Amino acid sequence: MHSYGLKIRNTGGQAGTFVGELEVSRKQLDEWRESATLNIGPLEPGETGTEERPFAYSEPMTVQFRLTDFDAQTTYEVVRPTMESP
Repeated sequence: MHSYGLKIRNTGGQAGTFVGELEVSRKQLDEWRESATLNIGPLEPGETGTEERPFAYSEPMTVQFRLTDFDAQTTYEVVRPTMESP
């Protein structure tokens, strides 16, 4: 099981709640689908909030995450676990 974490900081002058749509895509396909609606807050000015969610993939691949309506995107490499010898 994998998870992603997202930190949001309120840079405004009043308290508020961040609302955004998170989309996910397998990089090989470049087709985006909605993964979650995020509601982080309410956050006071200067306060940071976090969101962490699990996700599962059964095979190695490159996964992209992006926030709709924001200039924020990241790529995640899913790899097979390796066994280390003692």
